[in-house]
Amino acid sequence: MTVTDGRGRRIADGGLARWLAAVLPARLRGEVAIALVTDPQIRKLNRQYRGKDYATDVLSFPALR
Repeated sequence: MTVTDGRGRRIADGGLARWLAAVLPARLRGEVAIALVTDPQIRKLNRQYRGKDYATDVLSFPALR
């Protein structure tokens, strides 16, 4: 589990990674990356990846197989 500032730099997550590890079933395998960003940053990402020019609460992407 990785929590970053949107530029790939790790940040203190206040226990988020620990909580997710505790609630997810142990048999699951994979990666989760979480970026905590500002409204202008999420708006830019939303525009870049979805063509929507507004801030949103969450952007998610499918895992590569």
